[in-house]
Amino acid sequence: VGVIYMVEPLIGYHNRQETLLQIVSQLRVLFQYYILGNITGAFPFVAFYLLLDRQLLMRKQAEAESQKKEAELAALKAQLNPHFLFNTLNNIYSLAVQNSPQTSFCIEKLAHILDYLLYRCNDKLVPLEKEVELLKNYLDLQKIRFGDRLVVRVDDNTDHSYKIAPLLLLPLVENMFKHGVEQNTGKTEVVVSLECFNNTLTFRTENAYNVASAQSSGIGLQNLKRQLELLYPGKHSFIITKANQFFKTNLQLSLT
Repeated sequence: VGVIYMVEPLIGYHNRQETLLQIVSQLRVLFQYYILGNITGAFPFVAFYLLLDRQLLMRKQAEAESQKKEAELAALKAQLNPHFLFNTLNNIYSLAVQNSPQTSFCIEKLAHILDYLLYRCNDKLVPLEKEVELLKNYLDLQKIRFGDRLVVRVDDNTDHSYKIAPLLLLPLVENMFKHGVEQNTGKTEVVVSLECFNNTLTFRTENAYNVASAQSSGIGLQNLKRQLELLYPGKHSFIITKANQFFKTNLQLSLT
């Protein structure tokens, strides 16, 4: 009201200056020409401020979710790597105790695996061929460990130009040995099948298992399921079947 009292004479609304009482008593004029006008003029600025504030809030929430996701993935990988290394070192230890001439070969394979785990798979996506190489190194170690009683069949029919989140395939292969081959006696066959065309990866494993020991989904497969939920939400299918003493997994990923 004080501002109106001082400004009206300057802008020529009246020939004479109104008193404060006259200005206050004209509520309809006051509302129509001043209050409503000020509100209307300020509305775009208020709306812009609210929109900007909402965008900043959404951005902070997205950043917080991203940081939470990265932390959880790091924790899952931290659980996976020591588990894998523990099993592999046990394999090499068994060979060393037997003074096997293949010990140095296995150490070389392990060196390649460690190099990949420590330095080559820290990106969000890695070349598919590097993941396949990791699997083959792992299988070579297992061939040495189990000797003639292990038959490994690998069907690699892929376009290696694709990229994939690291360490998603290894738990499936590792699971075949931990809950399958190690629990069986006599000759055992494991099957690994990999196809990747038209932006879709299909990875299958198959192994015989001892029904009495009831192969379970260990920490590796539990971690894998969670990683798939985080990395490929709505873009993956993971099926486990047990039939006729065979344990089978079927993983499909959309790599687009």
